[in-house]
Amino acid sequence: MSRGYFRRRIFCIVAIVAVFSQIGLGIAFADIIPTAVGDDPGVTISGPESISSRDQVELNVTLSASAGRLDEDGSIKIAIPKSIVNNKNDLTSNLVIDDPFYLSEPAVVEDELGNYVLNVQYDHTKINPQSATGETFTIKFAAPYLNVNDETKPDSVSFKADLNKGSELVSTDNATSTVKKATSSLAILSKWSTRPSKVVNGVRAALMSESNPASNIFAITVNYNQTTINDAKLVDTTPKGTELTDPGTYIPATGNATPFEHIRIAKVTSRQENGSPNAWEYVTSDFSDKITTSPNGFEISFGDLSPDDSYVVMYAEKVIEKSTPEEFGVRYNHVDLYSSGNLFRSYDTAIALDDSGYNSVSLTKAVKQSTLSTTNGDLEYSLRLKSNNGTIPAGTVISDSLPEFTTFLETTGKDDSMISDVTYDSETNVISYTLLKDILEGETQELTFKVRFSNPNALPGEKIINRASINYAGTNIYSNDAITTLDGSAYLYKFDQDNQNPLAGAEFQIVDSTGRIVADGLVSDEKGFINSGLLQPGDYQFIETKAPEGYQLEKSPIDFTVVSGQETPINLTKSNKLLEEEEKLGGVILNKIDSQDKTPLSGAEFDLLTDSGTVVQTKLVTDKQGKIKVDNLPVGNYQFIETKAPENYRLDQTPVKFTISENNEKIIELTIGNTRISKKPDVTKPNIGRQVTTDMSKDGVNPSTTNNSISVQKREANNNRERFPKTNEITKNIVMGSTGLALVGIAIYYIRKK
Repeated sequence: MSRGYFRRRIFCIVAIVAVFSQIGLGIAFADIIPTAVGDDPGVTISGPESISSRDQVELNVTLSASAGRLDEDGSIKIAIPKSIVNNKNDLTSNLVIDDPFYLSEPAVVEDELGNYVLNVQYDHTKINPQSATGETFTIKFAAPYLNVNDETKPDSVSFKADLNKGSELVSTDNATSTVKKATSSLAILSKWSTRPSKVVNGVRAALMSESNPASNIFAITVNYNQTTINDAKLVDTTPKGTELTDPGTYIPATGNATPFEHIRIAKVTSRQENGSPNAWEYVTSDFSDKITTSPNGFEISFGDLSPDDSYVVMYAEKVIEKSTPEEFGVRYNHVDLYSSGNLFRSYDTAIALDDSGYNSVSLTKAVKQSTLSTTNGDLEYSLRLKSNNGTIPAGTVISDSLPEFTTFLETTGKDDSMISDVTYDSETNVISYTLLKDILEGETQELTFKVRFSNPNALPGEKIINRASINYAGTNIYSNDAITTLDGSAYLYKFDQDNQNPLAGAEFQIVDSTGRIVADGLVSDEKGFINSGLLQPGDYQFIETKAPEGYQLEKSPIDFTVVSGQETPINLTKSNKLLEEEEKLGGVILNKIDSQDKTPLSGAEFDLLTDSGTVVQTKLVTDKQGKIKVDNLPVGNYQFIETKAPENYRLDQTPVKFTISENNEKIIELTIGNTRISKKPDVTKPNIGRQVTTDMSKDGVNPSTTNNSISVQKREANNNRERFPKTNEITKNIVMGSTGLALVGIAIYYIRKK
């Protein structure tokens, strides 16, 4: 294929990409509001799976947020289709709401899409910023009668909730319910309540009003299917904890609506083509002598019923028992229809009390150790889960993603009957607990656990941050941060021995129990303060390597011990004494040279110690002139120890001792030689050992006269001598070599001859 072919192909691909980038990507990457589950802060809305005639529809709207996420006021707007609401006033009168929520003005408006829009505000100052928060309010309203022949009623309805933080829309959610429409049925006996209903304990039950008994209307239809019933008698039994009361108006009947013994009776006077009644007349007074009541219900004797005798009996019930919805449970209104003394039909209607309420939960976390002054130790955390309103259900999971460098140790406290054993995933470093029972309103459950922190590279000022979460209304909401701040293991304060003033400029190093330097170059600030940094548990010493200007060097080490889990720094103090006016500090210059040609050697490293072994300075390196200079040395005996030889030279760790005396006026100068490492044997006998010379012409030099001191001009170092071949060994080697060459020559001669 030609190059032109490939050029044409590439041009086409580029053109196609350019076109699609103009027409398609704008839609693919358009901004959208994320779904509510998982938003933080977020809103969720949930409703019933289906809605039937006269159902009490309950919409639970939840605002959830991690600690500190709701930092300004906002609003939640809920859109509810008008077609599914029987009475607009229910949206506000039956609203279950509490702090931090309140209704705006106007509370309900209508939009152009055929919805009622309920406007709920929240006050962020009434939300604890230190806790994860979940707040749920409930919208309750009754659905209308949903007839299968009513084309104005939809087959499904959708509800929507929008959360605005300030003026910004931050979360939205939707819920959809199917609409179940009723078909007309004409039965011999039927009974129902006009109250909204919902499923309670697995049973669809009418929800009784405790504040408005007249609204707890029950209707019993008799002979709606237009048959003949001989000697018909109705026996109705009311549930325990209730009593009869006058009912409110239910059907549009004519005549006298005055109840008798809390009962109204209406007779069907007209029907539609399909047989359904569409007109009634009150006939209560016709049966006043045929109605008997008791504390448990009532009886009505209808006598013989012909196909033209169809009735509806209406009454209301008052709840007289003081009990919670849980205690009341589900109870039944029972009715029997007798014919000629024989049971003909029966019907039951379930009732319950409404248990929907405002729900609010909070999750708070704390750590016992606000600071930690070592690289490892135990931390103890506590988690507090509270039901401010409503109930936190069993099965709720509390999760805690442990911080980096921590591992779970044990649970130290919990109510075993309420909270499960811990589940620990070591790979993700997450622990979790599950509620075994409901946490009731106003109750709190608390648990504590320990973790082990270990980070040898931790630094002062770093923080160990931890928080926990629960899943509330589909969203993981997080508690406040429990913070442990890392601090130094030890604080050292330097001050003047006489006036206690802080001293700046003192230099220290820290050594461990083995003498290893773990921190160096620590200098006191203007407050005389030094922070050791974070140290692992163990025994340590502060060693002063340089005194503050004008002060004597304090040679005595400062001992301290760091323990595992240490929460606060160890406070140490050390004073310095002013130099006496006549006191002089001495100094030393070390010259490093080649033992043979006397050239300066750079790169040699030394430690300077006192004669007792206390470290004065470390890692002193000879410069290009082969020199090391140390000033401001107090009177005393010292020694240089070579820790690293110059390249290609032998290391000699023999201490090089010297003395600074009170009469010092000039610097002591030492010269130390090193022996080169020979690559090949040299027939010339090398200069053996190392030489240490002292410039004695300098005033004030007082070298020690002990062995290995600077007063010794030459030291024999037979162990450093090179071993060279002897003369008789060389002769022997020459003879053996010549013989070997001769044998090889003879062998070659015979091979060629053959």
